[in-house]
Amino acid sequence: MASIVASDQAERPIPDIEGLAHPTVEERGRQRFCSALRRYAIQDMAEAIQKDFEERVKPAREAKGVNFASARAIEDAMADQPSYQLYSSLRYNAQEMCFLSVQDEIERALQDMIELARDAAERNPVGGSLRLDPDLVIPRYLSSLDVHLTPGCFHNEWVKDDVAQGAVVSLGARVFSASMSHRSWGGVARVISRWIKHERPDFRPLRMLDIGTSSGKNLIPYVENFPGVEAHGVDLGAPLLRWGHAIAEHQGVPIHYSQQNAENLDFPDGHFDLIVSSFFFHEIPVKATRNVLKECRRLLRPGGLMVHQELPATCLVDPWEDFFWNWDTEHNNEPFYTSFRAQDPIELTNNIREVTAAFIASGIDPDKHIVFNQSQVAEHAELAWVFNCVSRLGWLNRMTQFKEKAGKDRENASVGLYAYPNLMAADILIYRATHVPVGEDQKQHLELTRDIAAKFNHDYGVDFFPITEPVIEGPGQCPCHAAWPMDGQACPF
Repeated sequence: MASIVASDQAERPIPDIEGLAHPTVEERGRQRFCSALRRYAIQDMAEAIQKDFEERVKPAREAKGVNFASARAIEDAMADQPSYQLYSSLRYNAQEMCFLSVQDEIERALQDMIELARDAAERNPVGGSLRLDPDLVIPRYLSSLDVHLTPGCFHNEWVKDDVAQGAVVSLGARVFSASMSHRSWGGVARVISRWIKHERPDFRPLRMLDIGTSSGKNLIPYVENFPGVEAHGVDLGAPLLRWGHAIAEHQGVPIHYSQQNAENLDFPDGHFDLIVSSFFFHEIPVKATRNVLKECRRLLRPGGLMVHQELPATCLVDPWEDFFWNWDTEHNNEPFYTSFRAQDPIELTNNIREVTAAFIASGIDPDKHIVFNQSQVAEHAELAWVFNCVSRLGWLNRMTQFKEKAGKDRENASVGLYAYPNLMAADILIYRATHVPVGEDQKQHLELTRDIAAKFNHDYGVDFFPITEPVIEGPGQCPCHAAWPMDGQACPF
């Protein structure tokens, strides 16, 4: 009898965790208002400010010679316009209000939600699993701000086995998207999985991975469309994963959730037939996206499929749409939005390969020298900031290349151009180089490097950075130059 009771307990279905939240009449009314306000801001008001730009702002600025070929030009023109300021204020506040509108109902039901999620994790009645890592270091790009203006972001925990942030993200997003339940989410995955089946009717993935799965809303449709697939979802936020695991177990969908940083996953090489993500990459730094893609390539088996649904790249939209998309960069706590969209991934990959090939063709032996992509070494930019605090304005004012590039319009030149010599110094001194081959045109920059190294050493009482010496050897010589001219012919090289 006891074993029968225990068996019944183990097989007892997991209730709907979303169903534990019961908004009052007033709370539901507020949620509907917030949803309508956000929809009005992002649709109706967006059309209104575009009309204001096209009919009033643009003609007036073009008459003064402004060229609106880029989103930045539109942003500069619209920043002080009352129409844009009202739109931006409404959209920002509506976004915040959507999440705030669900907090009271979550607080009332939180303990029941935690117990339900804990029960799901202990029993896993439909065969899924939940693997959390309490020692996982949350990257600063996530921990330092509330992405999407979500109070508490995705990862913060306030009590043991907390699911509050999972509830806020899921139920709050349901408000701002005007969706009614978790199952109504997952439209991206539903469309992409059907597209895969249409394009590759013989594709039968045995094992798949969803990067940045959140609560699995864009993972469940893949499992439904590819019956029998072993589905894994990874995310940094433990509350999201607890919430998503409880939902999957309730819906009878076995999913294996694990708390991991997608830049460094613990799965073996070639482990997955299908790797996907849904609007994930624009929320992490460009450097991190490259690390994640490198991991994806490692994990994808030969013949497997990788599909990442993302925002449209800058090169694929007109300036106004580009301007509209980039609103989130400054106003929605998504600081990598613009830099991610500015990439042309195919061109970027080709450029890196072409430069590497040129290095090797010039005689650099990769077996004897380290050839690397400098943009993936964050310490260059970090040391440049240190040198910004060491270098002196008078030193930079003497840089002739800045004067040449800025011309007569120096007041409108960027700080990046002005301080670029400090970055060049960082590029040299980060490796504590003692000698650097340079041309005559770069000798002044190397002199600045020497000044920065000397001042750093003096200010901190150390002998850390070497005083780098220039190696100036003049124009390059053809290796066969000494043998020419031959029979009156010019050297062909």
